[in-house]
Amino acid sequence: MRVFVFRKLLIFLHVSHFLLDFSIASNSSARLMSDLLTAYPKFIRPVENDTTITIVKHRMTPVQMIEVDERNQIITIKCWLSQIWTDDYLRWDPSLYGNTTEIRVPIHLIWQPDITLVESVSRTFQRHFDTDVIVNFEGRVTALQPYVMDATCKIDSLYFPFDEQVCSLTFNSWINPISLIDLEPDPASNTDNFVSNGEWELVAMEILKRYADQVYYVNEPFAEVKYRIHLKRRSLFYILNIMFPFFLTCALVAVSFYLPSESGERITLCVTSILAQFVFLEIITQHMPPNSENVALLQKYFFASISGVAVSALVTAWTLNMHFQSCECKPVPNWLKKVAFYYFAPIICLDMHHRRRKGKQIQHMSSSKRLSKKLASSPTAPVSCKNCNHANNSTELCFQYDEVHATDVQEENSTDDRVQYTKSRHQHNDNIMREWQEVAKIMDRMYFLIYMCAVIGMVVGFTMALSWHARNQNHDE
Repeated sequence: MRVFVFRKLLIFLHVSHFLLDFSIASNSSARLMSDLLTAYPKFIRPVENDTTITIVKHRMTPVQMIEVDERNQIITIKCWLSQIWTDDYLRWDPSLYGNTTEIRVPIHLIWQPDITLVESVSRTFQRHFDTDVIVNFEGRVTALQPYVMDATCKIDSLYFPFDEQVCSLTFNSWINPISLIDLEPDPASNTDNFVSNGEWELVAMEILKRYADQVYYVNEPFAEVKYRIHLKRRSLFYILNIMFPFFLTCALVAVSFYLPSESGERITLCVTSILAQFVFLEIITQHMPPNSENVALLQKYFFASISGVAVSALVTAWTLNMHFQSCECKPVPNWLKKVAFYYFAPIICLDMHHRRRKGKQIQHMSSSKRLSKKLASSPTAPVSCKNCNHANNSTELCFQYDEVHATDVQEENSTDDRVQYTKSRHQHNDNIMREWQEVAKIMDRMYFLIYMCAVIGMVVGFTMALSWHARNQNHDE
């Protein structure tokens, strides 16, 4: 029983001693706060000698890249700021205040340096921060402040979406020159707490202190601490959702040159591809700043591809016009035959087919000429077909037309001559149309080869430009 009472008594004594110490400590902190802040001059620089320069050690730790607005060239970044300075009016002897060596004070009760962000585009001018500070007995004040800043950043979109941006964040005193406040960068600034962003990667952060004779606002120099943030865009999203589909639309245009001319879908495919490419171009334009200083290589590539598709539509219309000739059409001009059959055809391996037909075509033409001279003396000699408007039914119509007119000369010409003339005439017109169709096919295949070379050349050129840029970036680093 006595042991139990003794234990209860020890517990009571320990609790009482703890509460007494806590009460003494609380009273000491309260008395210390009252003594320090009762007559504290928070509107003047806290130095005992006015010639003393207040040195502020500045630190910035980027935490998260919230947004990069390329069009307005503004970045929104969350960071932690740390400012450390010495306040001569916040010193005390710890032995007089229960060995209290450190207290927390609301920052609006004491003086704080007016360190501001030069590149800030915030609508409200944020000079001071509403946070508590840590003050030790030597007068050293540590202000830890979270900050979400909107700052200007010149966006260079030349290599979009493989671009890298360097944004500068400059901090200095807004009104106090270097003779009153000097800024020193804290070597503890780092990027260890940076949260990975889905679009941007923080490569590095460089810390610079501007020399005193490089910054002038009024008549005296100001000290600055500059943080250069190196950002690199993650390009996989744009490759999969924009660049690769755009390349597929270019491939569809190349496929149109293998479609038969009778399908009637070649022009439709070209126009659809142009519209799709304009949609992709509009998506890219939404990420570009509206300036005329430079144009992104990707935009140049899109413009060149759209121009190539537009030329493809014109070439397709031209070749379709050659393919669908009427039976009364004129022969292919000699210069066009020479270019098509003797220059372009060997390149696309279609010259042998033309040479096999060349002898037959000359034979039919000579036979037709002989019969036409024989029947020319007839006053009712048949005239050429002028009612055929489509190549597919030209054979039947021309044959029927010539056969009707052949009956008018049956008294002066034999039936065999009339039939032979009609067939020769038909074969002659058919050979001319087939020749036009062959020329159209050769032109299609030749432009297909030119178009594919141009597409591959643009892709290779774009890739080489990106590789050259990457090498220069690595060299500069």
